[in-house]
Amino acid sequence: MILNRVLILGTLILAIMMSPSGGEEIVADHVAYYGVNVYQSYGPSGQYTHEFDGDEEFYVDLEKKETVWRLPVFSTFASFDPQGALRNLAIAKQNLNILTKRSNQTAATNEVPEVTVFSKSPVMLGQPNTLICLVDNIFPPVINVTWLKNRHSVTEGVSETSFLAKGDHSFSKISYLTFLPSAEDIYDCKVEHWGLDEPLLKHWGMYEFHLLWCLLFFVKSKISCLSAPESQGSKHAYDTSGFLITEFTLFPKPGALRLHRPNSTITLLNPPLHLTPVLEPTLYSDFHNLIFTEPEVPTPMSELTETVVCALGLAVGLVGIVMGTVFIIQGLRSGGTSRHQGPL
Repeated sequence: MILNRVLILGTLILAIMMSPSGGEEIVADHVAYYGVNVYQSYGPSGQYTHEFDGDEEFYVDLEKKETVWRLPVFSTFASFDPQGALRNLAIAKQNLNILTKRSNQTAATNEVPEVTVFSKSPVMLGQPNTLICLVDNIFPPVINVTWLKNRHSVTEGVSETSFLAKGDHSFSKISYLTFLPSAEDIYDCKVEHWGLDEPLLKHWGMYEFHLLWCLLFFVKSKISCLSAPESQGSKHAYDTSGFLITEFTLFPKPGALRLHRPNSTITLLNPPLHLTPVLEPTLYSDFHNLIFTEPEVPTPMSELTETVVCALGLAVGLVGIVMGTVFIIQGLRSGGTSRHQGPL
């Protein structure tokens, strides 16, 4: 009997030691959060979500009491009864009230959110696209994200996710804006949160990108002019600054710039944006057919003139060497004669 109890106890201890909860953090290829309940007294507000690899599958709208799928196609192969989520949130609300009464109600630290704005696909003027505003490191999950176009509020074409849970117990949220790219329009993602002293505006606009590339090409042309040999200075200056901007595509992320034109390729390393050229030499009318004119470079001397100058310099040098040698010999002879003379 005692032996059986020892074996049973040992088996239980071994099972506990080998269980995932008793070991280190599990490393997995995919992570899913099924049934994330969040409720807070501010508002009051709460949410119930299902997530997979950091992407939202659906959330339950507490006001409409219905399941809202992130993509409509998700509802074709799965379903979820929102009543279960509503019951869970009701329990979470009750537990929160009890914990609030039994604690000292010390406020949690308000974290500073991190905001990034980028486009869904490569930006081309006049082609519909989507701006994405990613707000990360949100805590507590109370935030207001809005879009501005030329400093005016935009509500049409705006959508956003619910709060997405993270492993460090903070949250992230993504806001979307469908828009028609134009060189004149400026967009801002406006974020208001308790961790910010004032609203944060994250800027996006093609006009600034355009000016940036103008500056980069101007600097590049100046460097090439200074570093090129005299006999090829004009050619290098033309290759880097004597061109028309052809049609290209903007990617708002780090990369390299390469611009093609007939018989030349120009590459700038590590600018803040990546441009992919379109082979057709089509000029954007929005860019006003921008032309970089060739800088004025002094005309180098002809080869004949250079040869004559070099010959004259060589002749002068040889004459100087010969004359110096003659003077040295004369000085040595004069010194030797004075030493051999006797008294008068």
